[in-house]
Amino acid sequence: MRTVEYFESCRVEGKMQKVKVGEAKFHQFGSETLEYETGVATYSTAIIELEDGELKNLPVEFVKFIV
Repeated sequence: MRTVEYFESCRVEGKMQKVKVGEAKFHQFGSETLEYETGVATYSTAIIELEDGELKNLPVEFVKFIV
């Protein structure tokens, strides 16, 4: 498994920004579906494992592979 940095969206000085939370192990890509009154939206995700064994399914823009 490859190591990744993962981020979360936080408000910094009144603006939304990605802030690094930590490192994790990448397992695989996935997808998430959101239902709206006007239809359905699907987006790509990354399934990662934190150091304590917790799994997260994050949008791909919140994950960065470390070389």
